Amino acid sequence: PYGNCLACHNVEKAIGAGNIGPDLTKYRQNFVDTGARNAEWVYQKIADPRIDNPKTNMVVSGTTGLFSEDEICDIVSYLLRK
Repeated sequence: PYGNCLACHNVEKAIGAGNIGPDLTKYRQNFVDTGARNAEWVYQKIADPRIDNPKTNMVVSGTTGLFSEDEICDIVSYLLRK
């Protein structure tokens, strides 16, 4: 019933198309540790990806109710883990 992140993103040890969106493997090291993004930005991008691209094809998860706030926080925690 949830969004299929693997349709557009690579995630470690997962099999999917994963060639449209950024690779989520080592996301924290590649995007947050470098200062390119922070936890708030990542949360907002998942909740409503139109934050930086009004014509995005990424699923709008928060405003459509696909994910709850807690579930979005869980995804962000997963992406930002060490």
